[in-house]
Amino acid sequence: MNLFNCDKEFFFISSENLDNITTKLYGFTIQDNGIIENANINCLKLPLGGIGAYVYIERTKKHIKIHQDFNGSYGLYYFKRGNYFALSNSFLYLIDHIKDKFNLTFNHNFANYMYPLTLCSEAYKDTLTKDIVRLDKDIVLKINLRTKKITTTQTNWEIRTQQIDSEQGVQILDTWFEKWTKLFRVLKSKTNNITVALSGGLDSRLTFCLALMSGIDLKTTRINSINDSVHKEDFNIASEIAKYFDFELNKLDFTSKPLNFSFRDIMRMVAYVRLPFHKELHYNFQKQAHKYYVVGGDGGENLRKYYDVPASEIAAPYLKKIDGYKNSEEIKQSFLTIFNDTIKEIQTKYNIDDISSKDVSSLLYMNARACYHFGSGVITEYFKNHFTLTPLLDPLILKLKLNTSECQDSNLLIATIFSRYCPKLLDFKIQGNRFIEPSTIEFANKINKKYPVDMNKLLSTKHDTEYNIITTDKELLNIENTNEGVPVDYPDKFLKSIFDSEFFEEFITKYFDQERYNYAKNHYNKSSHYRLREIYSLIANAMIIKIIEQNKKTWTQNIKRYFAKLFKHKNN
Repeated sequence: MNLFNCDKEFFFISSENLDNITTKLYGFTIQDNGIIENANINCLKLPLGGIGAYVYIERTKKHIKIHQDFNGSYGLYYFKRGNYFALSNSFLYLIDHIKDKFNLTFNHNFANYMYPLTLCSEAYKDTLTKDIVRLDKDIVLKINLRTKKITTTQTNWEIRTQQIDSEQGVQILDTWFEKWTKLFRVLKSKTNNITVALSGGLDSRLTFCLALMSGIDLKTTRINSINDSVHKEDFNIASEIAKYFDFELNKLDFTSKPLNFSFRDIMRMVAYVRLPFHKELHYNFQKQAHKYYVVGGDGGENLRKYYDVPASEIAAPYLKKIDGYKNSEEIKQSFLTIFNDTIKEIQTKYNIDDISSKDVSSLLYMNARACYHFGSGVITEYFKNHFTLTPLLDPLILKLKLNTSECQDSNLLIATIFSRYCPKLLDFKIQGNRFIEPSTIEFANKINKKYPVDMNKLLSTKHDTEYNIITTDKELLNIENTNEGVPVDYPDKFLKSIFDSEFFEEFITKYFDQERYNYAKNHYNKSSHYRLREIYSLIANAMIIKIIEQNKKTWTQNIKRYFAKLFKHKNN
């Protein structure tokens, strides 16, 4: 039994199938009236607002419109050849549908670009084929059903346009706070299937602040903090916060008995969502029978200047990483080609005069990295019935500038949030010996003194009953789960066995060189954390090359058999 249906979760739109396209919401959106999925699309209000993880296809008599969430979580992938065009919310799903019709070209530049990256792509539009591009996350596509022509409009989210030390800026902040605390209260009134993440950093502390101040009972809410050797400092700080506010970490879990995904489903999910753009796959082994809500600090880097240097300084560590490589000049040129194109696209999009401005670098994260990293993570979580709630990816709060001319510290916005709603959270350590300057906190206090907050008004429950938490749990509860559980180490063992095969090594050596294969092998042998990062990347490269070279039966129909045949799996 398949709990994951690709054809329901992903779409393929082309100039040849427009008559078959209907209105549909992929993923979920959060609006003022509730959390909405496709089953309850009648509750949807336009414009959507950008919050959640979705692609919305809206069909009218004359047009098809396609909207994305603010983060571009799925992504829109676009192919055009002559008068023919095709679109999908998955790179590989799009390739599956066009590979038998068109010859595609492998993008060696992108393969080289991904080589020195440690986590995921930060490319604005490039993919692993020269024929498919990822479209900007902020555009709305309109397809004319008569002419089959595509036009686009750019959504203006007014990013970083409002001064935090202004009356309007503070009103925006209060509206954001009121919206999310209300959502948490309503959620808690309807379900205990809620987890709030808390680490020692600032991002999860910001969203914890919303949960804490919403008034929900933290003693009956799971507050999750990773407790292992890697996150020891984080857990210790989270424990201090828990002790002060009188709740326990990791003590409650209200999830129902889960349903097991098949091995085929597990591999298809990560392939269709994460490959070839991410080096951490995060497999889904089970799907919850009931909906589960997770509150995290995803995208918190957007509330500070994650890249607070000129663009050239962002590229430098990656270029240095490949200095010893025998083809380093070729790889560096590939990397710089894609990196510089990305920077130019962002400079043009935001009309920034100086390409070396730190503002361009800061917006790189929001426009090119967050979608691949946080966006793809929210989508894969959604497939297992986990709804990841991301207050820090709300375009409302991202309207606010990070600092002012008087206080140029990019932590000013964060300091203002804490000092306005829960100053006590500023008293705890920040992981990694980080801190917010006392002068910045003092300036934040001045803002809040000038524009005092009415907490009683913000936390009023008067209109909570107008909020709907949409649920379709009964559909899942009626499913008989016949899948045997897949051991958690099996997918990686399976991919590692492919990598270890003589055929695969010869294949990579042929298309790249021996050193590329050895690099992935050495990373596996020397690393203790995410050991298969480089192996995932090489397998993605090989998979696309083979799909391009041979118009085989779609690999997703039986991934195990496909890989065994393709790479002469040693067990076959």
